[in-house]
Amino acid sequence: MDQNEEELVRIKILRGGYRSSVSMDLFLANTLQAKLGGEVEFRAWIQTTVDELERRWQEAALEAKAGSRARARAGLSRMIQREALRRVLS
Repeated sequence: MDQNEEELVRIKILRGGYRSSVSMDLFLANTLQAKLGGEVEFRAWIQTTVDELERRWQEAALEAKAGSRARARAGLSRMIQREALRRVLS
């Protein structure tokens, strides 16, 4: 995890076969890492969650009909933080 001065961490991921990254609040990242048991498990959870979100978005796109109203979705980092918060609180 790369940390910057704004108390965010940038986590490197693979998205659609390309390297990318997501950012997360440092406190949330540390809390989730402790809950999951370490950095390896944390990184694996992030990648699994990214893959699951991508799958859901692809399914939703396939189900959408031509001319149907498009709904804006939150960015990937925000979605990962939401899932992380759910995991920490569970």
